[in-house]
Amino acid sequence: MKKEKTQHMKRILMERVLVLQESIDRSLQGLRQGNGVSPDLYDLAVTEADTSMELAISEQNRLRLISLREALVRMENGRFGICESCGEPIPRKRLLANPVAQVCVVCKAREEKPGC
Repeated sequence: MKKEKTQHMKRILMERVLVLQESIDRSLQGLRQGNGVSPDLYDLAVTEADTSMELAISEQNRLRLISLREALVRMENGRFGICESCGEPIPRKRLLANPVAQVCVVCKAREEKPGC
């Protein structure tokens, strides 16, 4: 991948890292602060459900953050945009749609095909 395109993709990745990190930080801060004392069982149940949902979202964001950071490492190692299955370049359109893609569309379809 050309240097200018690599720099563009790096900016996209870094922006996504910052957005996810801020989201995770806000979620954790909200969980630490809590909602105060719940006066009855129904309020407590709603609070627990909200907390559970917030934790699930934070975990998904954490996993996305890891994927983004791994993509940045691949970029530093010169492996970004190269399919890990076949070794061919991953099309730019795919990388723009999914900057953490590790395989090309053909190999991804092969992976997802039943019986493979």
